[in-house]
Amino acid sequence: GSLYLLEVNSIKVQHRVSLADVSHISASLLPDNFFIIHVPADQDRLFISTRKTEIVTSLRIAYFDMTKQELNISLQNRWCIYKIAVFVGFVLRFE
Repeated sequence: GSLYLLEVNSIKVQHRVSLADVSHISASLLPDNFFIIHVPADQDRLFISTRKTEIVTSLRIAYFDMTKQELNISLQNRWCIYKIAVFVGFVLRFE
């Protein structure tokens, strides 16, 4: 299974990430809509979405269905980020 990051207006694939490559997800405890998908072999991806909880839950379920392992979700208000791409106004498609 993969996670596809699509351009909003053209629905063109901007980036593809295999769910197996995701190490964990960090999400803020605040109602600020921030979450990060950590991919050690690639860039970490910072997302801003009013659907933070729904997206993180969907990723967790998809990851478990694919790997039969729990995806680590880290809930905190402070992160150390070394390489990151930021996505605002994005479309996620799971496959």
